[in-house]
Amino acid sequence: MGQQLPPKPQPVLITADGQGREVAAALNLPLYTAHTLLLRIMLRAPLGLLCLQEGIVAGKWSYSDLDRAQRTLQMNKQQQ
Repeated sequence: MGQQLPPKPQPVLITADGQGREVAAALNLPLYTAHTLLLRIMLRAPLGLLCLQEGIVAGKWSYSDLDRAQRTLQMNKQQQ
């Protein structure tokens, strides 16, 4: 059984150092900044993917689990 995610998750780019404007523009994503420590606590990895629903973490994957994240997101999309 797959992880239940919010319908139509809205991706955003979050950075600790303000970099990433070009990436955000290329992907047409909003860019937010957060404190470095906060991001490390949330991700528990230097790079990862978060799915937030109304400020609550609905899904979390480290960069080594991005394949699993993709499968989860695809399964969630098919169930909608």
